[in-house]
Amino acid sequence: MEGSNFSQTQGRGTKRDRRIWTIDEENALLDSLEELVTRGMKADNGFKSGYMVMLEKWFEEKFPHSGIKGNPHIESKMKNLKKLYNQIYDLRNQSGFGWDHEKHCVDIHSEDSWQKYCKTYPGVASLRGKSFPQYDRLANIFGKDRAKGNLSEDPSEAHAAVDHEEYENHDNVATNGVSQNSPPLSSSQGQNVSDSSKRKRAKASDKWAAGLVEIAGTFGSFLEKANERMEMIASRIGHAKDLDNDKRKINEELLQMSLGTMDRIKLCRKIVKDPENIHLFLGFQGEDRKAFVELLLQEMREENE
Repeated sequence: MEGSNFSQTQGRGTKRDRRIWTIDEENALLDSLEELVTRGMKADNGFKSGYMVMLEKWFEEKFPHSGIKGNPHIESKMKNLKKLYNQIYDLRNQSGFGWDHEKHCVDIHSEDSWQKYCKTYPGVASLRGKSFPQYDRLANIFGKDRAKGNLSEDPSEAHAAVDHEEYENHDNVATNGVSQNSPPLSSSQGQNVSDSSKRKRAKASDKWAAGLVEIAGTFGSFLEKANERMEMIASRIGHAKDLDNDKRKINEELLQMSLGTMDRIKLCRKIVKDPENIHLFLGFQGEDRKAFVELLLQEMREENE
């Protein structure tokens, strides 16, 4: 994936999970995921059950000595690519940012917006200036998984508004305290008091701002983890529903073949017991599907001998 930084997206997993993917391997993964999308293996909440078995078999055929397994390697890589896609998507849709279609990178229109966003979400700082030519491919693969909806107000701007309000409150308290409880001061004394008050207010404001940034970072991390858990639950529910629908299609498709009633019933029972058989059967078309059915019939006859 020449000119891309996607191959550097391997997350911090255990030693068992870690793997440095080659450009050819990563391209093959994207090709395979796009093939699954084309075959209708993509649901609204993720891929349909059985997809990981298919991916692992394809990789075993293409890279027989790579040792790439569905779990943890492919699963971990997909999670990191999806996280990267979501980061880029969120950033390019924030106020003050855009997308450079020629350079395939986030276009920063406002340096101030960039600094504010990085303070709230430090993890995006590494995206600056990097080219992601495969972003459109990831959008095709993962785009429907994410919930589309952004905050109406930039988190960093909200923090700045609170800071400004607190600064004004400190100023009013200091002013009222001098006018109501203190005797008249000379001009030099008044200036010293004013300078000292400003320094105290500035320090208090800095501490308040630092605290808010820390809270925002913690809260953002909590929301991200909660969102991942909700996506996983929704994905499992969606997979179960899709699997039930696929099972109902098996008999309908077998009725279109020249099969005896008993053979058709036996085939139905064998196919629906195994999610891999379901998705292989529905994934094959024409002569390929016919050959797959004949193979299953042969296996059943051998089992009965």
